[in-house]
Amino acid sequence: MRRLTPILLLPALAAASAAQAPVVLVKDADVVAGVGNVTAIDNLAVNAAGTWLVEADTDNPNTAIDGVILKNGVVALRQGDLLAAPAGASVSSFDAVTINAAGDSGWNLFLAGVPTSADSGIYFNSTLVLQEGALSTSPSFSPGTPYIGFFETKFNDLGQILVVASVDDVAIATTVDRALVLLQVDGSGTLLSETVLLKEGDSIAGIPVETVADIAQGPHDFALNNGGVAMYTVDLTGSTTTDGLVIVGSTVVAREGDPSAVPGRNYEILYDRHVDLADSGDYVFLANLDGATTDDDVIIKNGTTVIAREGFGLAAIGAFTITSFGTGPVRIDSSGNVFWFGDWNDPDTTRDTGLFRNGELLVQEGVTLTSGGALIVSIASVQDSFAISPDGRWLIFEGQLAGGVDAAFLLDVFGSAVPFCFGDGSGTPCPCGNVGGPANGCASSVNAAGANLAASGITSLSADSLVLAGSGMPNSSALYFQGTTQLAGGLGAVFGDGLRCAGGTVIRLGTKSNVAGASLYPAGGDPAVSVRGLVGAPGLRTYQVWYRNAAAFCTSDTFNLTNGIAVTWSP
Repeated sequence: MRRLTPILLLPALAAASAAQAPVVLVKDADVVAGVGNVTAIDNLAVNAAGTWLVEADTDNPNTAIDGVILKNGVVALRQGDLLAAPAGASVSSFDAVTINAAGDSGWNLFLAGVPTSADSGIYFNSTLVLQEGALSTSPSFSPGTPYIGFFETKFNDLGQILVVASVDDVAIATTVDRALVLLQVDGSGTLLSETVLLKEGDSIAGIPVETVADIAQGPHDFALNNGGVAMYTVDLTGSTTTDGLVIVGSTVVAREGDPSAVPGRNYEILYDRHVDLADSGDYVFLANLDGATTDDDVIIKNGTTVIAREGFGLAAIGAFTITSFGTGPVRIDSSGNVFWFGDWNDPDTTRDTGLFRNGELLVQEGVTLTSGGALIVSIASVQDSFAISPDGRWLIFEGQLAGGVDAAFLLDVFGSAVPFCFGDGSGTPCPCGNVGGPANGCASSVNAAGANLAASGITSLSADSLVLAGSGMPNSSALYFQGTTQLAGGLGAVFGDGLRCAGGTVIRLGTKSNVAGASLYPAGGDPAVSVRGLVGAPGLRTYQVWYRNAAAFCTSDTFNLTNGIAVTWSP
């Protein structure tokens, strides 16, 4: 038996926790019954239960009825659907896509069948809450002030809908006045109150003379958490070098011209940059700094911590440096983890973008495989490219499969056990062309399909029931072991007659005797995987089975291995 001590044949690189296996939710050419075949993914959302929404276009020849909102794969709302109110109105198109813990949505719908002065409305699911043209009841506006337009919305578990609205208040000099309004609805969608958080012309505490000139209207320029606190960016009437603010609640947390979290660099552009606010009160924003343009974009958490910066590297991408954050969102979960899109300067542009959680690479184009074994060849970086659940468990994102097939994907970040590193030709070539079957290890003398490692159970340190199941092996000894990295970025490295997948710090979990080519760990009173593996904190671990294959077969070595399993342990 070859000792496992000198295991690290190749360094683990970029794929990092690309160990997760996203599930394909919706893709081009999928049939939406009664509507058409999917042609594009436009927007998406997910809640803490994993209930998801995807806005998709189809090839229905009537473009007035070709768009749908899919909820867990079922049509929840469609362009052309008649609405109970206002009378004669139907859905023309969708704006924001939101979902709260109860599975309800609070969003802006554009309407057909009504005058253009009243052709949008804020809805609770399909129930009208507030229509364009309606008069506000808030005492913060002059009596008789009408709503003349709505932008994006945010919706929380308290039944609060945060909307950036345009109004026409006679007390404000301009004819189109911006306001940030919090709407409270009950469980049936009845509007209970309108609270104006901020409006054009208002003063900001601690800033004399200048007043609010505008409130950013983009879908990622404001946020609302489940405590009812809002975060937003505003533009003031003063000097363009100091007129942009980031505000959480009523507190200014960053201002253009002020020192940033990067020593020696001041904030240059904050207005209309993306922000997010967690239930914990942690917040994140994307800022532009003064000085050199090669390193002036930065993601900052809580005003003090640099999560990522243009021109700088991360361990997850090796020697490369970040070149862009795309035009999509930046998100933060209730544990303070920041999710973001990054592009880096790898000359191989087929694998130079990914989705990150803090410094951890969760999904990488050209590397990450779906749960069905398909390669994700690109990851969207545009406006509505990804979203997370408030607790950070679920990441829903848009990308492409081979052939330019657009798709929406869902990733369980909290640690579903995910297979990786296959001897089926999708990773590092097997040592003598001994290709195994799909998602297995390399072929052995007794099994041309190769051996397989699967996993089941809960991957939580507080409730560990993970079971590792090896199969397709000879009736010989099988060593179950744990690593801390994925070799060769998850592609594996040649080792014996197979591929070594799990590397880094290795712990032997236990040796089993295969019966009918199969065995389990734990079994027969064995310690739990996390206990035997000394997993003391949440994070990534990798698992694999080394098995004896005494027959002369491929190399002079007499052993082979299964595929690997990657687990991100949760608390």
